[in-house]
Amino acid sequence: MKRRSATRKDNACGIRNMLTGIQRIGAARRAVESGKQAVDAMHRSVEFGTGTEFELLNAQNNYYAAVRAYAQARYDYLTNVLTLKQQPVD
Repeated sequence: MKRRSATRKDNACGIRNMLTGIQRIGAARRAVESGKQAVDAMHRSVEFGTGTEFELLNAQNNYYAAVRAYAQARYDYLTNVLTLKQQPVD
């Protein structure tokens, strides 16, 4: 009986982690798109002389941090799905 309850609890936790992962992937994807737009805008600012190269580098750093976060969110989602698939069904 305790084992069945633990299995249900683990499955519920796995499903929650999977759903949270989907939301994290969507948010990270939007952050990547936003970061790319910021880099493009900052690049134009530097070309027109209204922005500094430091600001461009900062925007690029933020963009690549968003790309890493997106990759990590996808990895976490996949590991959560595989963990959920390995759990016994009650």
